[in-house]
Amino acid sequence: MEKKLFKGFLVGRNNVEIGILQYVDDTIFFREASMENVKAIKVILRSFELVSRLKINFAKSSFGTVGMSNQWMKDVVRYLNCRLLVVPFPYLGIPIGANLRRCEV
Repeated sequence: MEKKLFKGFLVGRNNVEIGILQYVDDTIFFREASMENVKAIKVILRSFELVSRLKINFAKSSFGTVGMSNQWMKDVVRYLNCRLLVVPFPYLGIPIGANLRRCEV
């Protein structure tokens, strides 16, 4: 990130850069939707595999964006060999992207 190879997502009045949210074995990357960032994510994950000798199951992983074309997302999913993330999606039991007023309990 210091070398600006991986551009973040800026939030709030102070433009705080959000990068990665991790909980147990889940990781969410918050980044600009660009092919350069997608390639950087793949390099990071492959490097983790080599260093840790653990295997990342891309077939169980999902990729999604906000505001990008369906074709661009399909191209990225094909590049990463993962599933397309459909909104709303559950994260730790919470529906992300859903209108909670319309959700039934």
